[in-house]
Amino acid sequence: MLNYLNQLLAGISADPVELVFLVLALVMAGVLLYQNRSRLRLTDGKNEVDGVYGLVGGAVLGALTGVLWAYLNPIQLAPGIHLRLFAMLPCIFGIVFGRGTGFVSGYVATIVWGVLSNLFLPFHTPLVDGVFVGLTGWIPAMLLRGNDNNETLLNTILQNPRQWYIRAGLVSLFAGLFMSVFVGISLNATIQLPFWTGFGLIGIVSDTPMMVLFTGVGALWLLKATRRQWKVMHAF
Repeated sequence: MLNYLNQLLAGISADPVELVFLVLALVMAGVLLYQNRSRLRLTDGKNEVDGVYGLVGGAVLGALTGVLWAYLNPIQLAPGIHLRLFAMLPCIFGIVFGRGTGFVSGYVATIVWGVLSNLFLPFHTPLVDGVFVGLTGWIPAMLLRGNDNNETLLNTILQNPRQWYIRAGLVSLFAGLFMSVFVGISLNATIQLPFWTGFGLIGIVSDTPMMVLFTGVGALWLLKATRRQWKVMHAF
């Protein structure tokens, strides 16, 4: 653990580019969190589904997503990086079922994918990759759903679907690039994969494009598909 942290610090201090990207990511995240401070909660507080049952459901959805990532994304772009055609799933789960559920699904999916693909890296996978992929399920829900329940969210989307797709795409772009900065830094420290390679393959080629293109469409479809179940989802 200490050796991993020393490698991280050494890599950041040795590469000014990593330091610049890290500072920019943290500053942008700080600004967004401050602007949306009224929405800051680990889970959707008014959403009973995004509680214990939702988090367990998020783990199940995450496990299934990890299987998809491992077996239906066979193209390995670089050590530790696969072309993930289903990278948008944690984003969608977070928006529809709650931010906590989205985070857990992304975290568990990363662990399962790493184990099944033989790409699990001690410290990197559970402490960085899992956490920041989990945040791709938490950030879109926090920014796009906010304090709305599913009915309010769906009505807002249907009033202007085009605006929804643009907003979902931009938020997903931020979430994907934010995740890519930290994962790229960690891969550089762990397996000496150049930062630009890791950041570029994850942020531009692999995960982020799928999130930008399909989060909005997928969330709208899943909202409509689960509409009949809202009556048993009390706060929905």
